[in-house]
Amino acid sequence: MLLYHSLLTVVPLIAVTASASVNTLPGCPATCGKLGSVPYPFGIGPNCFREGFEITCNDSYTPPKPLLGRGNIEFVDISLTLGQARVYKHIGYICYNETSITDEAEGYMNLMDSPFTFSDTRNKFTAIGCNTLAYMSMSSPKKTYETGCLAACHDPSDVTNGSCSGIGCCQIPIPKGLNYYKPSFDRNFDHSQVYQFNPCSYAFLVDVDWYQFDVADIISKNFLDRTEMLVPLVLDWAIGDKKCDEAKLNKSSYACRSEHSDCIDSSKDIDECKQPEVYPCHGRCANVEGNYSCSCPSGTRGISAGIILTLAISVCIFMVHQERKLVKAKQNFFEQNGGVLLYDKITKEKGNVTLKIFKEEELEKATNKFDKNLELGRGGQSTVYEGILDGIGKVAVKKAKVIDESRKNEFINEMAILSRINHTHVVKLLGCCLEVEVPILVYEYVPNGTLAHHIHQKNGMHPIPLDIRLRIAAESAEALAYLHSYASPPILHGDVKSTNILIDDQFRAKVSDFGASVIVPMNDAQFAELMQGTRGYLDPEYLQTGQLTEKSDVYSFGVVLSELLTGKKALYFEGSKEVKVLAPIFISAMKEGQLLEILDSQVEREGDTELLQEFAELIQECLSVKGEERPTMKEVAEELHRLRKHKQHQWVQRNSEEIESLLDESSNYYSAEKSPVYSLGKQAVMNIEAG
Repeated sequence: MLLYHSLLTVVPLIAVTASASVNTLPGCPATCGKLGSVPYPFGIGPNCFREGFEITCNDSYTPPKPLLGRGNIEFVDISLTLGQARVYKHIGYICYNETSITDEAEGYMNLMDSPFTFSDTRNKFTAIGCNTLAYMSMSSPKKTYETGCLAACHDPSDVTNGSCSGIGCCQIPIPKGLNYYKPSFDRNFDHSQVYQFNPCSYAFLVDVDWYQFDVADIISKNFLDRTEMLVPLVLDWAIGDKKCDEAKLNKSSYACRSEHSDCIDSSKDIDECKQPEVYPCHGRCANVEGNYSCSCPSGTRGISAGIILTLAISVCIFMVHQERKLVKAKQNFFEQNGGVLLYDKITKEKGNVTLKIFKEEELEKATNKFDKNLELGRGGQSTVYEGILDGIGKVAVKKAKVIDESRKNEFINEMAILSRINHTHVVKLLGCCLEVEVPILVYEYVPNGTLAHHIHQKNGMHPIPLDIRLRIAAESAEALAYLHSYASPPILHGDVKSTNILIDDQFRAKVSDFGASVIVPMNDAQFAELMQGTRGYLDPEYLQTGQLTEKSDVYSFGVVLSELLTGKKALYFEGSKEVKVLAPIFISAMKEGQLLEILDSQVEREGDTELLQEFAELIQECLSVKGEERPTMKEVAEELHRLRKHKQHQWVQRNSEEIESLLDESSNYYSAEKSPVYSLGKQAVMNIEAG
């Protein structure tokens, strides 16, 4: 139907010889400045180029600059053989001092309404800096995207020349067919610890064959000076939008003129009138380009009483058909969601697999048709409802709010993960409903909210004593260590955070939300995984490499431990509108010997300096930038259990009283709708997680 043909498949459009003038139309300039040749379809001056391929030779520069059209995109070189061109473009950057932004530039590039796209094989989105989170908004004719990467470091000594793995520099690939991009930066990151040696962050699309990261690029403003704010990137192009027969009619614009070139239609029209079973027409059928028309024969009308009667009968048949279709759809969903395999597993392993398969009607009844008044938690992608099931009692029911393949896969993944796990400190999956498009998951009801709620939502609640914090930490670590070391095959959680650790009525920890979890392939310590997780908890190495390992969970758990020790959120505000990131602040406090200044007041009052120092050093190890320097989760769990026992006898009497107080308060928060805090408790109680 349409010709949309990459130059890669029509090389050469004109016979290519060693002479540059052969590539250029007669009477047209063949060079401009450092651009050694200007091959057609590119050209300088009237009647020397195809539409969209004009080059302006701006001789106000010395040497003259070859620019795309009337814009400011400068050509470096053009290759007909590769169907590509290299151009210079401005970088995006942001510079800052201790308190504010001092200078910035956007560095975007817009190729819309042009035949050019950014090469996905030659370019990568690159960010340089310390504590730099850079985003890239981009679009193609059919889609828009947003991605980003994090470059982190505390000191130039952390950084290695030539490495863009996330320490000082990060790189990520781009999708195919993009014609617009715009870099930007997360302005909430704290640069007060790095601005003296790294006063600027940079983000740009660049030819990967050209850019080689150097430690000097993060020092002072060396990178701006070295590049003069310009970097090369590579463009691909397409060269037509008509059918070949149409294109050949215009000899002046037809590109495939040499004996070695060929024109190929991107797709072929079909005659719909020859396939009445697929394209029905009970009148006069006429094939048209890309479609067909159907009209009544001369002397007839399109509506009659007979047709109306036929339509009425058809409606009845349709309703019966729809009912059968619904039953069939439920069966198909059941099979697609692994229902047959799961049913076989339950049948064969009655003693080991306790997962129950629920009917959709059962869960609708349990939740009063998913009544909004029974919501326990709501997130961007799913909602968790309180329900009561016959023979089980109170449960939490997790249902997706949006239907897309990625969310469906995430629910199936969570179901598959939890069906394998039976551990005291992992939230129990009771069953699922598979006869719907996205499985509905049914969990045990955990009544006492999330760890995040108890640490951060003060509201007059009794503060958690250090021994209880250590116990929750040790139990959570024990659960994660089980996933890493004892589950078969091993399981990586992928989204460890304080809102994904639930607290039961005995103040025991239960790890939840396995939507981002993955089962480790056999004999594979690390593997590429679609980026998931929560900002503030993500492992810097995972952000840059996409390699999810058990050490990624260790880093995220280190952030949770720092929350327990400091009482601060992973991302928090402190005296200004600037968002603080807890992990680097904790590391900085440890390096500067200022641990006591960031401790939670309850923890500080307990005053066991030696224990707190050992706890903090464990956290510091978990938050190491390099994964290889972090302990395993099994080692973390063992150390936390050891810390619990250390001087525990000093706390026994005091803690028994404090636990009673905590439990009394919890029953007040989650007991009935009489309490004005109940709605907050309901939202916090089941971050299993609603999204």
